[in-house]
Amino acid sequence: MRLAALSLTLACLLGVGASARAQTVETVTLSSPQAMDGLFVDAEGNLFGAGGYQSGDIVYLSPEGEVDTIASGLRGPIHLAKDADGNLYCSNFRDGTVSRIAPGGEVETIATGLDGPAGLAMDAAGNLFVGDWGASGSGGTRIHRITPAGEASVFVEGHGIHTPIGLAFDAAGRLYAANAVDGKIHRISPGGEVELLATVPRAPTRFSLGHMVCVRDTLYVAGNFRHVIYAVTLKGEVSILAGGDLEAGDADGPFADARFNIPNGLAAGPDGDVLWVVYGGGGQKQVLRKLTLGSSSDPERPELEHD
Repeated sequence: MRLAALSLTLACLLGVGASARAQTVETVTLSSPQAMDGLFVDAEGNLFGAGGYQSGDIVYLSPEGEVDTIASGLRGPIHLAKDADGNLYCSNFRDGTVSRIAPGGEVETIATGLDGPAGLAMDAAGNLFVGDWGASGSGGTRIHRITPAGEASVFVEGHGIHTPIGLAFDAAGRLYAANAVDGKIHRISPGGEVELLATVPRAPTRFSLGHMVCVRDTLYVAGNFRHVIYAVTLKGEVSILAGGDLEAGDADGPFADARFNIPNGLAAGPDGDVLWVVYGGGGQKQVLRKLTLGSSSDPERPELEHD
C-alpha cells in the first residue's frame, strides 16, 4: 500500500477549508462490497475498517473508495486502534482475543480470554482499553486495560457499564463508554471512577448505540436502530446531528434531510471536520457515508428527551 501518498490526499479531503463548507452527507462508493463494523482513522488520515462478526478482514479504504486488504483470517474483528509505532490493534469478538497487526501485516495475539471484545481506544501513554460486549449472553460489564508491555487487567467493572461498544478519550484523558443496548454513555476518570454522562432515547428493537468518537468537546455516536448520528456534549447534552429519528434511508444532502440505515462504524478525520460512517446491519455493502461537519453543529436541532 502507498499509505504515505494517499494520506496526503485524504488530509486534503478531510481538512482544508472544511469550516466554510455546508454541513452535508455524501456517499462514497467502494471498489468492492465489504462487511464492516468499526472504522478508524489514524493521525496521518489513513482510514481502516474492521470486517466485523461475519468477516475476518481488516481493510484500508482510500478517499476515492479503493479497498486494500491488509490482514485476513481474524475471528470477527470489531474495532481498531493504532499505536505510535504504526501497529494496528483489533478486538476479535468470536474468539475473545485482541490482535496486533504490524505495519508489514504480521498478526500477533496479545490478549485472550475476553468475553466478546468490541470497543477499543488507546490513551496518550499507549495503554489499550477494550470493552467486553459479553459474547456469553449476559452482556459484558468490563473494560480491560492492556499496557504497552502487554499486561492486561480489569480497568472498571459494573457501575452501569453494559455491552460497551463505543470507547473514546477526550483531551483531558477521560474515557467514555457507550452501551449498545440501553443507550447510556458513561465517563470514566483516569483513576477508574465512573459517572453517567448521558442517555439517548432507547431504540425500539435491538441496539441503541454503536461506535463513538470524541472531537474537541463533542462525542459523536452512531444511533443504530434509531438511524441517526448523535452529538453529545461533554456536559451531557444530547442532540441529533444528522438523520431522521426512526426514519431509515440512504438519502444524502444537508444533515436534517440525510437518512441512514443502521449506522454503526464511525470515525473522525484527523482535523475533526469530517466523520465517516458505515452500515451496521450485517452483510456486505459497497458504500461509506461522509459527513462534512463544517464550523459548528446544526443550531436548529433541539436537545432530546429520553425514556
